[in-house]
Amino acid sequence: MPRPLAAANWLGVKRFTELGAQAAILIEIDGSSIEDPFGLPKKKSKLIVSRPGVTQVIDFPVQNTGEVDGTIYLDDDGENRPMAGVELQLLNDNAEIVETTRSANDGFYLFTMVKPGHYTVDIPKLGGGRQRDFLVDPSAPIEIDARGSIISDLVFVVRT
Repeated sequence: MPRPLAAANWLGVKRFTELGAQAAILIEIDGSSIEDPFGLPKKKSKLIVSRPGVTQVIDFPVQNTGEVDGTIYLDDDGENRPMAGVELQLLNDNAEIVETTRSANDGFYLFTMVKPGHYTVDIPKLGGGRQRDFLVDPSAPIEIDARGSIISDLVFVVRT
């Protein structure tokens, strides 16, 4: 993997003057340099070829992202008790895992930096390694739009 040649200035500009003709250069953007905390580059890198006397301008479009949060409870004889340490998965339209998280002590879970698209939340396994008979209703479809939706309070109630 090539090592970085240099960082851009505060305006995001870097001028390379010492490259040879027809040199292939992989330009990458550091996602943490984007000022908007919900912004992600659509592509993290771009390959260019240097040409004598030609100035190339490279843009890295930024897309908004969203968040999905909620709480998972155990129905204990009609009383909802928070479930800690439960693995939850964010799945895309093709049922591929996009992100995995675990619920906190109070049952709260959070998926951050979710790119625009359609998703569902899944709980792949409960019972700490041994399969137990739990019933969980699947999540409703979720849409993160291009503005960066915040989906809050997506609640799961686990029944035995």
